[in-house]
Amino acid sequence: MSVLVLSKKPVRQRPVDEWLAGAPVSLVTVTGAVDESVVDRFAEVVAVDDYGSWQVEIEAERLAARRAAELVASSSEVDVVRAARLRERLGLTGQSVASAIAYRDKLVMKRYARAAGIAVPEFAAVETPGDLVAFAEVHGFPVVVKPRRGGGSEGVHVLRSAADLVSLLGCGVLPAAPARPGEWMAESFVDGVLCHVDGLAAGGRILHCWPSRYSGGNAEAVRDGVPLTSAMLAPQDGSFLPLLDHAAAVLDALPHFPLPTSFHLEAWLPHDGGAPVLCEAASRTGGAFVADVYAAAFGVHLSKENLRGQAGLPVSAVPAVPVRYGGWVAITPRQGTFTPPAEPCPVPGVRLELTGVRGTGAVHAGDSVATVVVEGADAAQVRERISAAVRWWDAMEPWR
Repeated sequence: MSVLVLSKKPVRQRPVDEWLAGAPVSLVTVTGAVDESVVDRFAEVVAVDDYGSWQVEIEAERLAARRAAELVASSSEVDVVRAARLRERLGLTGQSVASAIAYRDKLVMKRYARAAGIAVPEFAAVETPGDLVAFAEVHGFPVVVKPRRGGGSEGVHVLRSAADLVSLLGCGVLPAAPARPGEWMAESFVDGVLCHVDGLAAGGRILHCWPSRYSGGNAEAVRDGVPLTSAMLAPQDGSFLPLLDHAAAVLDALPHFPLPTSFHLEAWLPHDGGAPVLCEAASRTGGAFVADVYAAAFGVHLSKENLRGQAGLPVSAVPAVPVRYGGWVAITPRQGTFTPPAEPCPVPGVRLELTGVRGTGAVHAGDSVATVVVEGADAAQVRERISAAVRWWDAMEPWR
């Protein structure tokens, strides 16, 4: 079956040709993402200089016509909606435009969830200054203002007072005459622990998933320049089953995607108790080191299975329980020059990778100067090793 793949990742990081071996694959990617040595492994490769431009969709549709593509697969959040639009125009099976928008637009997403009786924050669209002021008057502070189709907590603002609201209105982030409607939304602040659930699903049914807990909110890590950590939960954890039930309810409530596709869902566990509250859900693999930890735990790479499922190929069977537990730490950049530690991290089960040399502060939750991947025999050991690795890092005082 001929497959068209949209992927901005370099093939050396996301080996599409190996993952979809046996299928005729045509690839639309960004210039420089494919080495000449692997071009002949694809039926055809089209590279564009600006992957964020509309040229991608035009080139993809032309390539699909030339190669008689029968399925369209995407691997990045930026491609979710445009891959769905391409399927709709060509009449192909896969995630629909309605489903793609529900997984990308957080306002639409929460409307579906609320209609299904799932706990969500109070929310509203923000098209004018009056919308934001009215929301704060009704629901009080703190108020969270965010892009409806954003990612990585980029552009998220937490307003804790009327002074914060006035400051945001005056800084130019929310223009007086928006270029297009539907860009922003407001939510009430949820005081709780942020968790995430990752796995594979199809037809509104979860095929496999596992929950993990963040050390804090993504937006707070970006704002404060502190490490963001994540650790898999043990089945005995009191939040384990509520998170699984919450994820199942959300994926059933949103318009279904028919083929096996990875998902990443975030939810708060309120400090005052009660059901998990939906933060957001995405029909793609989670960022940071979610896929690496999942692969080490279950022997299955979510990004690989995501592409195979969308390409109509069999997906791997996943063990019911992990062979090992895992977690990760993203060391966010601070102001100044970064001096890498001279010695390797002494904590057992820890792999440190350095990714940056100079800091100007974090903008996106994926920004990091170093990342730590942690493995352990159980969830408690993973948490202990994460804490030890963060303490070691802080003791190195790597910023000058």
